[in-house]
Amino acid sequence: MGADSLTMSSAGDNLIITSGLDLQNSGFLLNGPGAFTVQGSDTFDCGSAGYLELKNGARLNLNGNQTIGLTTDSPLWGSGTGISLSNGATLTLTKPRTGWGNYEGNISGNGNLALDLSGRYGMTGSHSYTGWTWIISGDLELMGARRGVLPSSTTLQIESGAQLSPTRETVTGLSGAGTINICGMAKPSP
Repeated sequence: MGADSLTMSSAGDNLIITSGLDLQNSGFLLNGPGAFTVQGSDTFDCGSAGYLELKNGARLNLNGNQTIGLTTDSPLWGSGTGISLSNGATLTLTKPRTGWGNYEGNISGNGNLALDLSGRYGMTGSHSYTGWTWIISGDLELMGARRGVLPSSTTLQIESGAQLSPTRETVTGLSGAGTINICGMAKPSP
């Protein structure tokens, strides 16, 4: 499965995407350092196998709800890239392919993060979005060496069957019937 690509070669460049992008069985690479602004909700149709990849400082600006199979490639795993949320948008991340699923970029802005994963998905960095975090399914592994990965202002909900493996996290609220794996020992969330 190969990926089509689009490169914005200047940090000041901004491409505005206004209509549907069908990625059902393929991938699409957004290559930076420019920005890609997505207008409206449900603009990407990733289905169960499609994915979007961010590289080389690409910035994805979302002003509506989007469900994206987000993947990045080693060894950088999206480091230096970013996703900015506005207008209270909810970004739902899925894991489109086995073995892929780390994101070292930054998610920021006025919005929410939901994770509907199959298997493990790793996140590093220090995210600063202002809304809630919802782990619907899968195992979210947070890999922040010295500080939390999730924003300290977020409320976190972990659904039954989902799991969070944190390092050092502070959140405003915690709910759900999912599991928190602390130091390799699974504990049910309150």
